[in-house]
Amino acid sequence: METVTHCGRRSLRIGVITSTYPRFHEDHEVPWLRESVNRIAARGHEVTVIAPAYSGSKNHLIDGIEVRRFRYAACRLEKLTHGEGAPNKLKKNPFLKILTLTYLLSGIWSAWKICREKRIDILHVHWPFPHGLMALLPARLARVKVVSSCHGAEIALALRNKMSTALLASCLRHSDAVTCNSSHTANLIQKISGQQAQVIPYGATVRIGHNARSQSTEIPLLLFSGRLIQRKGVNYLLSAMPLILARHQARLVITGDGHCRPEWETLSRELGVADRVEFAGFVSNERLSELFRSCTIYVHPAIYDDRGDTEGLGVVLIEALQNSKPVVASAVGGIVDVIKDEETGLLVPEKNPAAIADAVLRLLDDSKLARRLGEQGYAFAAQFFDWDHITDQLEAVYRRVCPLDDPALPARAETSTDRSRPATEAGKAVGSQILRSLRLAAPWVALGCVALVLVPRAGELRQCLSRLSAGSLAMALVLCLVYRLLNAGVWTWILRSLGHRVPYFAGMRVWLTSESLRWLPGNIWGFCSRVDGARALGVPATIASISLPAELIVTIASWSIVALVSLFSSGAGDRLLESRANWLPMLCAAVIAGPMALMVAWPALTRQSWLRTGLERAQALCKVRFNRGSLVRSALFYIALNAINGLGLWLILAGMGYGPTVSPALAICANAVGWLIGFFAIGVPGGIGVREAGAAFFLASVMPWQEAVLAGVLWRVVQIVAELASLFPWLFVRGVGGKAKIAAITVNSN
Repeated sequence: METVTHCGRRSLRIGVITSTYPRFHEDHEVPWLRESVNRIAARGHEVTVIAPAYSGSKNHLIDGIEVRRFRYAACRLEKLTHGEGAPNKLKKNPFLKILTLTYLLSGIWSAWKICREKRIDILHVHWPFPHGLMALLPARLARVKVVSSCHGAEIALALRNKMSTALLASCLRHSDAVTCNSSHTANLIQKISGQQAQVIPYGATVRIGHNARSQSTEIPLLLFSGRLIQRKGVNYLLSAMPLILARHQARLVITGDGHCRPEWETLSRELGVADRVEFAGFVSNERLSELFRSCTIYVHPAIYDDRGDTEGLGVVLIEALQNSKPVVASAVGGIVDVIKDEETGLLVPEKNPAAIADAVLRLLDDSKLARRLGEQGYAFAAQFFDWDHITDQLEAVYRRVCPLDDPALPARAETSTDRSRPATEAGKAVGSQILRSLRLAAPWVALGCVALVLVPRAGELRQCLSRLSAGSLAMALVLCLVYRLLNAGVWTWILRSLGHRVPYFAGMRVWLTSESLRWLPGNIWGFCSRVDGARALGVPATIASISLPAELIVTIASWSIVALVSLFSSGAGDRLLESRANWLPMLCAAVIAGPMALMVAWPALTRQSWLRTGLERAQALCKVRFNRGSLVRSALFYIALNAINGLGLWLILAGMGYGPTVSPALAICANAVGWLIGFFAIGVPGGIGVREAGAAFFLASVMPWQEAVLAGVLWRVVQIVAELASLFPWLFVRGVGGKAKIAAITVNSN
């Protein structure tokens, strides 16, 4: 049953993606965001916060709001966010840049998973670079609406290079609505993406009680509150203190913490004002409220830092105005939206200690001016930074991107219908015909290319074949038979890890017969045979279906490990690293172009039912509980089998006279590379032609490439013979996997 808001309208399910959110109740990180989320939830909407973990933190509740933390590294490394902010941490410790990839991937997956689980209507993305990328999957697949809110810091970060700027611009253009905290940020958004952003500021979170009165002190108190990072410009305020103290007594209290604190504490001692300056660190809201009531002037000397970042708005300025305090601030960024010079405060040029000192002394000497600015500032803040008005604006944005007349949860309802609704007959017929033609033609095209290469060198190849001894072929065949028979039993261990024990030889029989059907066009034959055979052994069809992708993952992981270990064992890895100047630029270009190409193609891909179904199956696979011991044993066993398989290729190469040139490790690596390439030759029956080409390409660096191709073809012939030899006895065994069973499966599949 749908819930309704306080206005009687249908409530929305809102996911808030942010880099920082309070880790515990007393945490004072982003209090303005916490207040905004609480007020939206108080309107009757269901809000879930999606934020990164910090040192392994778990999911938890803050003010009754569920906060879902996504893990992206080991506990001791999960400190990319919170505190002084990710950009400052990356500047201090470049090693943390390695975590940005896992941070993004984990965030993308978590956002997609939570949107599916919570049936989210709207994703509200704060700091859309890089968090806008986390909304891609939900927006494209589940048609979740995306609202992006910029705060200024992400724009300064993105402007550091053209690629980052392009990514931010793309995220903003693909958002259903864009908001920002100030006119300064709105202008930057317009320049970067051409998008018109709605300015929705934030209000104060530190308030003065109804019966509270401003506390006067004998010595005037200057106050600054915020993170102690470069763009806050506190060093210029400290440099102004000697000028102020030369004419007037005063104290300065600095609250907050950050990486600049030690430097600024040292500066205060060097300037001789340490006894007049207090670095209070992070303080409670009660203590901060007390400081606002007792201070004489609030000073905010913000600057543009080395990255071009500055204050997007300055919520702490609003808190000062709501406490009727005169303000001295720099005329940078979004500060000018809050402080109107000579009306709600005094604006000074950035990085100018003399100007700061003159403005402070002017207020200390003119109490009437200070009182007038405080009163006008209070009235201005009450009118433009009222939380109820801000929440009304934000809720209106939500309602605009997700209109009231839309049926509840359109994306999920349409998705479930789409899965049961076939494509149009014309489109289905054309797509099936193209796919069938490709699958049938691909292996023959590959074999034809190999033949065209070999025919002109027929004489040399004939001499090469004459050098090949029958003993080498026989030993290679024996190794391949051992690999085939033992490989058939790995699947039974996969089933055991899923909680279903199957007799080894019975599982071997099912595996061998199903593998033989992979030579038929289409992958459905082997799949149907495996599931049907497993059901005959008492394994539920669901478990049998899950075992196939699990086996594929174990297989690919094992082949990858064998390829990497043998690559560096053979010395080829060292040579590859030495020649990185040749391939590293291409690899970097591929890494950059890959995600961009995916973003361009994503709208077309999301219309494909097979992709949606695949993602759903992958999600279901992630929820299955495996016996890790059985899974690890099967992977280790498979690694040993893969090495045995590669030795067979080396025997053929040795028989051709390349034993001294090609080491066993290099042959094992070439074989593993060929198999891995074959796995991704989707639709090519048995990967024929593709695996041989991959192995030959790898071996061409140490031997004539025509003979490398010949070695690959001979190795495939040996494997086919071994496969037939291992399958032959089971064709005449009664029961699962027999000749009648294969015929029945073939008929049923048709």
